[in-house]
Amino acid sequence: MRTLYLEPFAGIAGDMFIGAMIDLGLFSQGEFISAMKGLDLDDYGFSIEKGLRRGISGTDFKVEVRSGDHHDGHDHGHRHRHLSDILSILERSSLPENVKNRSERAFRMLAQAEASVHGVDLESIHFHEVGAVDSIVDVVGSFMALHMAGADRVVSSPVNVGSGTVKCAHGVLPVPAPATARLLEGIPVISQGDPLERTTPTGALILKTSVESYGSLPNGRIVATGYGLGDKDTELPNALRITLLQEEEDEKEKLPWIPGEAVVLEANVDDMNPQDFASAMEKLFDAGAWDVFLTSIMMKKQRPGTRITCVCSLELERRCAEIILKNTSTIGLRCRRENRYTLRRDETMELTSLGPVRLKKAYWGDRIVKRTIEYDDLKDISERHNIPLMELRDRLTSELGVWTDEN
Repeated sequence: MRTLYLEPFAGIAGDMFIGAMIDLGLFSQGEFISAMKGLDLDDYGFSIEKGLRRGISGTDFKVEVRSGDHHDGHDHGHRHRHLSDILSILERSSLPENVKNRSERAFRMLAQAEASVHGVDLESIHFHEVGAVDSIVDVVGSFMALHMAGADRVVSSPVNVGSGTVKCAHGVLPVPAPATARLLEGIPVISQGDPLERTTPTGALILKTSVESYGSLPNGRIVATGYGLGDKDTELPNALRITLLQEEEDEKEKLPWIPGEAVVLEANVDDMNPQDFASAMEKLFDAGAWDVFLTSIMMKKQRPGTRITCVCSLELERRCAEIILKNTSTIGLRCRRENRYTLRRDETMELTSLGPVRLKKAYWGDRIVKRTIEYDDLKDISERHNIPLMELRDRLTSELGVWTDEN
């Protein structure tokens, strides 16, 4: 298994990530530039040079915008784009499907974060800094670099968010900026070094959409190391380090699934209004829990009760425990770690006669064994076209040829 290990000890931004990926040497500058020609944007180019930060050699990657549509951190007169504008750019682009899908997911996630921060709906959101050409290229380029690297998974150490204030379209705000902070929920962070915005919205998006887990360097054989350089030279070497590891596997014992660990949190409740469980469950899912469910139980003195169970990553243990303690009537909960086995999966956007839907695929080794249509998309189409869910599912399943066997 090939693992990319990120070390954002001085922070992370899209240009730092791409620079580090190029510095790894898994693909050439020319190959990357050629691949990015599929993005439907004009008037930009690349500056890719070797440089030093506190004596550390790395690759300094920059997007050079040849028009007025750019972001320099101070001038906010550039064009603002809505989510629909960026999604249209991606749709028109001739990029690999997984690059398109990851980029679309990232911008939707950013729009949701912005909408939550400003208390408006998604359609009202217009991007400032991340709507600029250089930032769009940074996001798409990061996913292109991941695609070209062909790694099996991405792991990271805690991320340095920096401190102080940052000037943005909404004025001077504390670091991390509000939308960045929302994107970083559930991610372990540190704050070190000179006051500086060390993790940008594009950096947070890369972490949120690509990193499988956070912790120390995984066991394995180091294949290559790359450094992507940040703009400023601070007392910390302003660089992102990425290490490519080959985790050795016995060919005879290679598994068709992915082993891992999960935290299981449980609490028995017998004195809570059942209507209030929905709010607690929603908060747990919003925090990143993998699963939350309720079980009817009989408690002491033959009192009927409810067991709330939350399954989450090791990194989210304390956050999810806090949500349960604050949002249910329990005064304590149980926690245990369990082995977890999952199928490798991905998601694609498919066009149907009634509109686009997300199609989730699961793999047994390299073979697709399950395909399911995203429920939220089915529900949305069902409501818009007034078609019963069961009828709609059968119709789109037949149209897309969705199957769950070996054929």
